[in-house]
Amino acid sequence: MNHPIEMGFALAVALVAASAVLSAEPWGADFTDSATLDGNAMLRHRVGQRHLVDNLEWREGSDGYQCSSHAHFSFVTDATKLVFEGIDFAHYGASVTPVVLNNSQVALVLPALPASKHSQLVPLSLPAGTKQLTVLNSGQTNAAWGGTHKSHTVRAIYADAPLFWLPPAPAQTKPRLVIYGDSIAMGGGATLPGVEGWGPLLRQDYDVAFEASGWERLLDDAKRLPEVADRIASYKPAVVWLAIGVNDYQGPTPMNAKTYTQTYGRFLDLLHERLPEAVVVVQSPIVKGGETNPNPVKLRLADYRAIIKEVAASRPWCRYADGAAILALSDLDDGVHPNTSGMAKYAGWAKTFLKGIVTK
Repeated sequence: MNHPIEMGFALAVALVAASAVLSAEPWGADFTDSATLDGNAMLRHRVGQRHLVDNLEWREGSDGYQCSSHAHFSFVTDATKLVFEGIDFAHYGASVTPVVLNNSQVALVLPALPASKHSQLVPLSLPAGTKQLTVLNSGQTNAAWGGTHKSHTVRAIYADAPLFWLPPAPAQTKPRLVIYGDSIAMGGGATLPGVEGWGPLLRQDYDVAFEASGWERLLDDAKRLPEVADRIASYKPAVVWLAIGVNDYQGPTPMNAKTYTQTYGRFLDLLHERLPEAVVVVQSPIVKGGETNPNPVKLRLADYRAIIKEVAASRPWCRYADGAAILALSDLDDGVHPNTSGMAKYAGWAKTFLKGIVTK
């Protein structure tokens, strides 16, 4: 006997077609099953790698899910009752927050989990009719210096009608931009990093993907630079924007100046080998409270800026961006991360910078 929801499958397909979302696809039999939630018959739609867009990395194991900062997926549905199963192994607070958008408007923000919980069910009621929704992974963190990337993301969606996945457009209509860096690069400090971070704000003009997470250091990637370069290159970006260095300055066991110079330069060379036509933007760290204090290897943040500028200057395929010129200390939320208005200022600065070097 067919599940009562599944009997409406053909009708739902017709409604999707009528809404002109012609590219919608069935969620996938391997990812859909029947379920009962609070005594109600529903369909459970599990999220897999195939559903995620702008995702540079994926892992699904006993300790949770791993995906890129702001990896996202979109779907259309006639459902009026949805329940989102959020899973969180980071416990990093509001900066790792899945956001649900309904026609580009925020419909739901999944609350952060307490340290004692690893998952949660969050309901959302919607009006009748066909809707297009997007679930956005709003940030990612290592959870510690040199730790493993872990995310608070949506593992499954329960619904009283089928969901139809919207695959990414077959051809890029905007230049692809991959942002590599730390929590500042992934939007930490904005109220909703995945919506209001400086990178997501560039999506009006660029196809933006992220290789960025909280606590990230170049030091953490030093032993796997070819792997990171391969992952970035696999997205065939027109622009790679590097925004790293604050955590190398303030984190434990920092590299000395010579090692940092060599490591940064090797990373740039690897990226150029794999992406000879790409523009590589090399941005030095933005302003930071207490940045004149020397770290354990007697380097100040200004020293990292000088190293990064020097490394970029010796490679003609790079474009150096002076991070210290982007914001003022008053634009920061906590002396490190830009606040929401600071992120908007950052995005405006980046947009102007890119306008002069990227041919669309």
